[in-house]
Amino acid sequence: MRIFLLVLVSMLVVSFGYSQGNDVGTIQTNIRAFSGGGKNIKAIDEYRKLFTQTKTHDTELLHRIVMGSLRDEDGYMKMAGAIAVGQLGGSTEAFPFLRDNLKEKDMWIRIWTAVSIGETGDKEAIPNLLYALLNDRVNFVRISSAIALGKLGDASVVSLTDLYIWAVIARSVNDEAIST
Repeated sequence: MRIFLLVLVSMLVVSFGYSQGNDVGTIQTNIRAFSGGGKNIKAIDEYRKLFTQTKTHDTELLHRIVMGSLRDEDGYMKMAGAIAVGQLGGSTEAFPFLRDNLKEKDMWIRIWTAVSIGETGDKEAIPNLLYALLNDRVNFVRISSAIALGKLGDASVVSLTDLYIWAVIARSVNDEAIST
């Protein structure tokens, strides 16, 4: 009888501990905390748990994860956040973070941020894109900025963008001709 009670109590403790850490409310709280604290990889892991339990997507939590990605301490998460904002047609809430991320050291963050700005239509980012177009040391960042400026459709920069793209093409052809 004692063994039976011991096993029963053990099962209750294990099941209570499991449900305590994996109930929907706790998982949602964890997602909010991790996505706001620069730990989006953990927020994504928690979101997987939530989806496994509920089989439904929570758009508010997904939005928090995307927004948190733009501010994450991990460069890959920042890049993924920029891509997600561009794909999902980001909210204006994302615009200041995208503009800031054009200054990141990692070229891939800058490239995908420029692409995302072009997709989201943030016209206030035109000065940031122009700066990247004229000053970034990485050609792909400059080209992505030029394309984004073209997508934003500002008449004052479209001709500059066209000129820049043709200059890059001409330079590539010239460099190729010189090296052969």
